Amino acid sequence: MPGLFRTEDYARALFAYVNPEFPDSEVDLRVAHRMKREVVIEGAKNPGSPTRHTEP
Repeated sequence: MPGLFRTEDYARALFAYVNPEFPDSEVDLRVAHRMKREVVIEGAKNPGSPTRHTEP
C-alpha cells in the first residue's frame, strides 16, 4: 500500500510523538519539508505519474 504512511497527518503525529518537546511551529516546518521531499522522491521514481499518493 504505497503512500499509506506518508500522509501529512501521519507525519505530524510521528514528529509530535517522537519529539514531544518540539513546538507546533517546528513540527509544521518538518512536516512541510517531509511532504516536499516526498514529492521530489516519488517524482524521480515515477516520471510522468502522479507524485503523491492520497487516501480515498
